[in-house]
Amino acid sequence: MPNRCRRAPDRDFFRLRWVTALFLLCSAGCAGTVPRAPEPPPTPSWQDVYRILASRHAAFASFQGQGSLVYESADETIRSSQMIVVKAPDKVRIDFRSPFTLTYTVTSNGRELAAYDRGQKVLYRGAPTIAHLARYTRVPVPLAVLTALLRGLPPLPNEAVGGSIEAVEGGWLWTGSLGASSKMTVVLDPKTTNVRQVRLMSPDGILDVTFDRYRDVNGQRAAHRMRAQLPGGARVEIRYGTIWLDRKHKDSAFHLEPPPGVRVVDMGA
Repeated sequence: MPNRCRRAPDRDFFRLRWVTALFLLCSAGCAGTVPRAPEPPPTPSWQDVYRILASRHAAFASFQGQGSLVYESADETIRSSQMIVVKAPDKVRIDFRSPFTLTYTVTSNGRELAAYDRGQKVLYRGAPTIAHLARYTRVPVPLAVLTALLRGLPPLPNEAVGGSIEAVEGGWLWTGSLGASSKMTVVLDPKTTNVRQVRLMSPDGILDVTFDRYRDVNGQRAAHRMRAQLPGGARVEIRYGTIWLDRKHKDSAFHLEPPPGVRVVDMGA
């Protein structure tokens, strides 16, 4: 005779075990389908990075950019449109414009620096020293460093000086020397090798420059915005609307002769 006191199987208990088993089965199956994070590119050698940057310097040897400039310091704020022309390694011309006319021109042919104040009708002339460049361009760096930064590139030291590269958060850190007393670090995007940041360290202070808004120009990736933190706290931002890499510039474009009626002043004075 059956025992009427026995309890029927606990349906909720068996249902819970079935759901748990199904969950574990799905978890095991799904675990194998989760995409793995892509592995970062291997860190290149210092020589590899040097060759990449050297090829860009060659591609950007003839550079022209049209855009805007903002300079901010504790004492003043300057905003202007500008046309920048660079012929590597040490020729540069910067034409500053108001909404209606040219106001100021700074040029160097590598041997002489000239600054033409069109409103005052004064042409300043002198050697392209760091002090003179800081006075008339607001950026206290050697001429060859200035022409590199204006093209969205770090300065390129002599390859024989050597250097090092390591993987850091956000990219590859390239460390090199620009002379006996100056050092440079460059951060590159590991996927595109675009230059993200350049830091120049010298006895005069630290100059930090960041580069972004890369766009294609003649098959080259060109930075269309540069932001610099200058020693002393001032800031400079350059935004290019248009960049040309296929224009040829004569050396005469980087030399200024005083127009009639213009006073010539020695920068040393």
